[in-house]
Amino acid sequence: MGAEITLESKPQQGSKFAVTLDLAVGETPDEHEPQLAGASVLVRSPHPELTENICTWLRYWGAQAASAIDRLLPGNDEAILLDVQRSSPGEALEWHGPILTVYLSGEVANGDEVDAYSLSSIGYGIGQLLNGDSPREQYEMTLPQFHFRVLVAEDHPLNQVTLQGQLELLGCEVQLAGDGEEALAQWDIAPFDLVLTDVNMPYLNGYDLARKLRAEGATVPIIGVTANAMLDEERRCVEAGMNAWLVKPIELRTLVEILRKYSHNDHNQLESNEDRDFRHVEPNVLNKHRDIFLSTMEEDLRQLEQGMADSDADRVATALHRMRAALALANHRALAAQMAALELHMQTQGLDEQGQARMSAIVADIRQVLNNIASI
Repeated sequence: MGAEITLESKPQQGSKFAVTLDLAVGETPDEHEPQLAGASVLVRSPHPELTENICTWLRYWGAQAASAIDRLLPGNDEAILLDVQRSSPGEALEWHGPILTVYLSGEVANGDEVDAYSLSSIGYGIGQLLNGDSPREQYEMTLPQFHFRVLVAEDHPLNQVTLQGQLELLGCEVQLAGDGEEALAQWDIAPFDLVLTDVNMPYLNGYDLARKLRAEGATVPIIGVTANAMLDEERRCVEAGMNAWLVKPIELRTLVEILRKYSHNDHNQLESNEDRDFRHVEPNVLNKHRDIFLSTMEEDLRQLEQGMADSDADRVATALHRMRAALALANHRALAAQMAALELHMQTQGLDEQGQARMSAIVADIRQVLNNIASI
């Protein structure tokens, strides 16, 4: 194919891999991507590799992009400065031109809702500055408000707060339950318009919760939530008395569609531009719930490693399943996909030698992810 692979390694700093391929010219860029033709951007960040990665994407979107080092000179203020800092307050900088500041700690700079962990969000923010607007203005939109009282049965703290945040953005009142038994108790206390339940929970799983609610005469929509995208999941949910099922991680757009299905309010129809803008109002897990992510992942990792030491396949599978869902929420989907494949392997082969080797590699990758996030 005429490909080229290069490796640059520096002691105590890390390694940089690059793959160069000669490919045919692709189709016209997606109109929903940032359009930065004519923009001149200087990028400053704590790491040269991060700076170069950002510059590569900005160039792909049409901008002229370069590292800000040695270029922050008088008379160059017509360029847009992208200043990526670890946290606020960062290093003082004398700059009189347009500037977009993002913090890797997840803090918000100057009220501009730009996600430091999303390159497209940064790209759109620069696009707004290019047009003379505030980055925040691009993300302002009217989300449909459903005013449902929703019972959420979910045992994972990260999934709890994520679903709660999404539903509250859509005008819902949320009651959280940590398992099916707690959800049944909440159901008997107050009325709800809709139930969202994880299908895999301790004590009483989502399938049995749905059966018990239907047995008690519940007629409200019951939506199953699962990390399993297998086709038989729909059958199991329907047989349990659920109306529909959703696969984690759940996007805000998906929640709008399912809530709208059970809403009789015509005002909840989507505005024409919302399909494009949903990703900019989607709550960012690492920005909002970094500590919960790290603490739950560390605990699940301990459970997995203990299960491996005890040859306890059930314990390993439970921890693997929980971590996979959390990593998918945090946009580490490639690693989550590897874990899903390992789950399938374990269902047929158990903790065989091959599975243990794959598990060891995945555990090392998880450790690296957690260390990277903790160091920010």
